[in-house]
Amino acid sequence: MHALANVCRLRKLALIVPALVLAGCGAGDGPESIGNTPATPLPPTAPDFCDPINFELACSDPEIVNFNGGATVIVDNPDPSGINTSDRVARMQKFPDEVFGGTLLNLGEPIDFDEGEIYTVKVWSPRPVTVSFKLEEQGNPAGGLTVDEDHSGSGSWEELCFDFTGQTVPPPVLALTIIFDNGTLGQADTNPDDWTFYYDDITQVTSCEAAGGGAIEPDAALYTSGGTPDLVIPDDYTERTAFASGSVIDPDYADDEVFSPALSVFSGTGSGANVAQVGFIGFPQGFLTRYETVDFKVKGTPGFVIFVRLFDDIDALRLNLTSSAYASELGDGWFQVSIPVEDFAGADEATGIVFESDDSSATEFRMLMNDIGFSGTGTYVPAAPGVLPEFSLYDRAGAPDLLIPDDYAEITVFGSGAVIDDDFRGDLDFSPVLAVTTGFGYDIWNAQLAYTGFAPGFAALYETLDFKAKGLDNDVIRVRFLDGGDYLDIVLTSSPFATELGNGWYQVSVPLTSFTGVDPATGLLFETGAGASESFTFLLTDIGFSGLLGPADSADSIIPENVIFATDPAVAVDFEFGVDYTGFEAFGSGSVFNSTFADDPSFSPVFAVTSGAGYGANVGQFAIVGFDAGFAAGFAALDFKVKGMPDDVIRVRFLDNGGYVDIDLTISEYSTLLGNGWYQVSIPLTQFTGVDTATALLFESTNTSPDQFTFLLTDFGFSGTAGGGGGGGSGIIPDNVVYATDPGVTEDLAPAGVNNFGSGAVFDFDFAGDADFNPAIQVTSGEGYGAGVHVGFVAFTG
Repeated sequence: MHALANVCRLRKLALIVPALVLAGCGAGDGPESIGNTPATPLPPTAPDFCDPINFELACSDPEIVNFNGGATVIVDNPDPSGINTSDRVARMQKFPDEVFGGTLLNLGEPIDFDEGEIYTVKVWSPRPVTVSFKLEEQGNPAGGLTVDEDHSGSGSWEELCFDFTGQTVPPPVLALTIIFDNGTLGQADTNPDDWTFYYDDITQVTSCEAAGGGAIEPDAALYTSGGTPDLVIPDDYTERTAFASGSVIDPDYADDEVFSPALSVFSGTGSGANVAQVGFIGFPQGFLTRYETVDFKVKGTPGFVIFVRLFDDIDALRLNLTSSAYASELGDGWFQVSIPVEDFAGADEATGIVFESDDSSATEFRMLMNDIGFSGTGTYVPAAPGVLPEFSLYDRAGAPDLLIPDDYAEITVFGSGAVIDDDFRGDLDFSPVLAVTTGFGYDIWNAQLAYTGFAPGFAALYETLDFKAKGLDNDVIRVRFLDGGDYLDIVLTSSPFATELGNGWYQVSVPLTSFTGVDPATGLLFETGAGASESFTFLLTDIGFSGLLGPADSADSIIPENVIFATDPAVAVDFEFGVDYTGFEAFGSGSVFNSTFADDPSFSPVFAVTSGAGYGANVGQFAIVGFDAGFAAGFAALDFKVKGMPDDVIRVRFLDNGGYVDIDLTISEYSTLLGNGWYQVSIPLTQFTGVDTATALLFESTNTSPDQFTFLLTDFGFSGTAGGGGGGGSGIIPDNVVYATDPGVTEDLAPAGVNNFGSGAVFDFDFAGDADFNPAIQVTSGEGYGAGVHVGFVAFTG
């Protein structure tokens, strides 16, 4: 800040005020008037007592100018605790006049910024609020520099630091302005609880670090009288304990005049002497390296001595609170302590912190503590967050997507003898995690962790398997889909599927196409290698699957060659309403149709059939009627997708004379699970009766459902040619082709030659006589191996 005038700092005339008070008093303060006796003088004040604007009787108050709804008055301190135990403070209420309503404090003399370009203000607020602090230069009422700071809303005194360092302020500055919630209209008239604030001790300082008389509210609190601590059992540590000291711990001690409640530790004699001891233990190893300082307030230790120990007996510091560089006196016996973590030996090994007195007291005593915790950022570098699977099996938040018994049956270690802890909190980076300790069940140190009892093909819908791993022997983890899949051995340090996150953790994301046995799998297995010479524990977390191929992406999904209805608008409809058929019919079922149903996540739109009770039971019937007789006779298969059938059974019939074909979707050879409840059905028309004369096609449910239901259909129509193949049309084009009908397909493995090896067979590579595939290879058998022995033999050579 560049204030050009050489001005002096505002000083409060500490000695004048008592004289003025005495001049106005002519009597004593007893029950009876005592004539001609001087009044009792006020106690003397320190020379710098009135340097801050503190609103005390012994100091001169600045002129208070309230504006636009701000209303400041001087009152008794409503909460003389914590960092502000003074008698008088300023109360501001903000009323609904203007959003910038506040208070201006006229100082009477210009500010000398050589004594500091920073102001601290103690503020009390019942709710989170932004406090605007402004320097008012003479002759510039619309200008001035403003700094905003936030009060947390703790309902306690907090010291805010307003830093104007380096800003240009035209001198002289003769006033200060304070505004609460600038930009919001006050409501003290109707909601005084939320619009009444207090402020005090407006102090000019040289740095924020020097402000506040040493009082600290830790960034991560273990104990605080101001609200809920940040670090709690069991999420962050496991226990608060007095060990064997016999100390009695009371977190709700309310008899201290400064901090209430406070943590009381009443001494015990369990160690043979009067000692007060409290420990916070069960943190992840090295937890202290997250922080820069250990902070706490303490009162009542014998000889003003306190020991701070790292658990378990890793290191200890002995502090004399009256002389230690780590301690500063707060008043009323309280001391603020702040110890740099780097001053402890072994912080990277500690799993707890212990506070205790010495054993010098011959009598019982009470040690009080408050605002215990940690501040700043330490040397610890956290691991990268990695990937959270979209569909979790193990979730740190405790809310996995795949659950027992809804999705799978159990977690098992088979015969390995491994031990599972599914709530391990001893890791600094991820907590909780799944800890697996190897067993010797197979006569080797080995661990198996398996999720079993899924529906067959449970993982076929996903794109990747995701998990984080740490602590594997030789950095190898084996993964397998049960029961028929092969092991995939992943070397975490070199696999393309693994990414190092830091601190020993690896993120693993494996495309499911890299596994075998996924389609029929009912389980997932994680396993260690077999080379460990002793037991070890490895960690897993964030286990699950990501990406959803969806039923539409399944290799088993079929779009009929001749379509009646399809979800994809790009698919041409071959059977047109009003041209090829006349309409839809529910007959007497009372079913209701919706051909634009759009609430299914896999296919939209689809054809929805909501059951009716026209037959005295809940039945869904959907018939497509009005075709020409025998309309389906030329096709090979009926194809459709279906979801939501009661009992997983759909009944299909050609009308009017055909019989029902009942398809149990879960076991029929004509049905394939696509996922999300959808099934692909492809039924050869040879399984039906009445096709040659049929004029309608009927889809129907059973009548067993006790409630109304809706089933969905899509992509229904016909494929293939009668007498030929159906159910998918042209079949499969292999990835590596020797011969193909389609001239657009590259023949990757075109052979150098062809041989009948003496069979006498004759080849025609351009046979054009088949209705489905033209050209094709025709092989006519020969009798080269003997008269009457007809063998067709073709071998691709070279």
